[in-house]
Amino acid sequence: ALGFPQVHNIAEDFYQTISEERIPGHDVVVTNPPYSGDHFERLLAFLEANSKPFLLLLPSHFSQRIAYKQATNLTKELVFLTPPERYHYWVPEGRRPKTDSKKKRTHRNLHLGSRNSPFASHWFVSLVPLVSRKKLLKLYSKKKKKKRLLLAEGCTLHGNTVSLEKADKVFKKKKKNDSRNDRQEESILQDKKRLRNV
Repeated sequence: ALGFPQVHNIAEDFYQTISEERIPGHDVVVTNPPYSGDHFERLLAFLEANSKPFLLLLPSHFSQRIAYKQATNLTKELVFLTPPERYHYWVPEGRRPKTDSKKKRTHRNLHLGSRNSPFASHWFVSLVPLVSRKKLLKLYSKKKKKKRLLLAEGCTLHGNTVSLEKADKVFKKKKKNDSRNDRQEESILQDKKRLRNV
């Protein structure tokens, strides 16, 4: 698990584990939580009580949710990490209703299923109590010639959600270009098939 010797990643009911007070010892919480129902609200309540660093992979529009705005003790310390490219999610075959769109057919993988990317995701990060938001942003500051905090190539750190909206626009533009490239590749493949049949 990328240099972490002890990772707890077991298929179990997270909230039942909390209610039964069986939470394993940990230094950080890393999750891509379910987006439906009250999962987000319950997760924020846990994180606030937990007082440990966390990284949440979420769509940027979650910063507009009421629960997010009410959890000021958490959100005031957040920074936002944007990946170099929009994340794609793979849905195993048979998990979603079948559609006959060409787009769905061109984004399939025999082992992974269908590629789906309904929204741009970013990491909502808090390293408190180890490192404050202010210190983290200072370590990353673009103004300094030599950054003391190096991120994976292409990743950027943002201090507010306005920057995330800009990143979303970049992702959308790239997605449009990717779709255009997919259509061109599909067209080239069809031309090759036609030539073989001639």
